[in-house]
Amino acid sequence: MRAVLPLILVILAGTARGAGDGPVSVRMDFSPRKMTVGDQVRFKFTVEAPPGMAVSPPPGASVFGEWEVLDFRVQPEKKGGNGNVSRDFEWVMTAWTTGKITVPSLRFTYSDMGGKPGSASAPPALIEVESVLARDKNPTDLKPPKGLIGYRNIWPYVWAALAVLGVSFLIWWWQRRRKRLAALAAGIPPGIPVKPAEDTAREALDELASSGLAEAGEVKAFYIRLSDILRRYIEGKFGIPAMDRTTAELMPEIRAHQALRGLNSEFRIFFEDCDLAKFAKFVPSAGDISTDLERARRVVDTTAGSPPRDGEA
Repeated sequence: MRAVLPLILVILAGTARGAGDGPVSVRMDFSPRKMTVGDQVRFKFTVEAPPGMAVSPPPGASVFGEWEVLDFRVQPEKKGGNGNVSRDFEWVMTAWTTGKITVPSLRFTYSDMGGKPGSASAPPALIEVESVLARDKNPTDLKPPKGLIGYRNIWPYVWAALAVLGVSFLIWWWQRRRKRLAALAAGIPPGIPVKPAEDTAREALDELASSGLAEAGEVKAFYIRLSDILRRYIEGKFGIPAMDRTTAELMPEIRAHQALRGLNSEFRIFFEDCDLAKFAKFVPSAGDISTDLERARRVVDTTAGSPPRDGEA
């Protein structure tokens, strides 16, 4: 029978505040202060920023250093100090090792009101994880562990690296051919102009509205498709590479584009709603879903007559 060793967290760094003089500040706190192996620890990152500034959390991951992520939540905005708005980002994690463990310095990205991107983070907290048995002055009844793993055999790592390279090559090959394959699948011969981006976006929005995803409770899948439709429209219509960028990275280019800057507020609200539904397990109401769908239609209809790939002002 495998014994679970109790652990005591000796906190070397408690509540931490992000350093720097930027417009965004990050504070970190965590609880409980004592745990045993496998217990859950809640890390709360409080982010304060000026109203209207888009702030994005770090990309989702299942492991941060020595910590395994069990849950992630984003709380609604509330009033902060000095006229700022505040929002709490909460990670629930657990640890399975002893010794000094560093809580990673999670980095939040943003773009200021002038369009300049930036980032803010809280300093990492150093936690001492100490075994109760390690403090026993005479642990004569302890037995050596069985089945220690030997790491001299490097071949598993070699095969794993080759597998990663193979998958990477397949992804690269697929990305090179996807536009041509999509055109062939749609019956478009080479050299024939494709359908205008606004028509493609309208058809995709109509198809999504009648898909029944939202009514079936597949809200995350609905918002993933909704966000991708508008991002593909922005990329196809105006030449802004929107598919591989976070909201914080995309918003400065939208504000800088002559045809899009007037809809800056619409874009910000739309992509923030999509991010909450996709990453924070937030379940919007049926009215919110309808509003976001109509907001996407309004953006497409308003910008459909704009010159494509218009340069920066």
